[in-house]
Amino acid sequence: MKITKTHPENKAFFNENGSSLATYRLIGFIGQLLSGLSLAYAVYALI
Repeated sequence: MKITKTHPENKAFFNENGSSLATYRLIGFIGQLLSGLSLAYAVYALI
């Protein structure tokens, strides 16, 4: 996944929620982790 270092396009959202972006990143990381574990279990169950 490409990570860009440019300014966000939705500046209204960023100005309102910029202080809690770390929380959003944590939630996204947990979601990706659960998705990966679910996929790994599905592959394991099929084998």
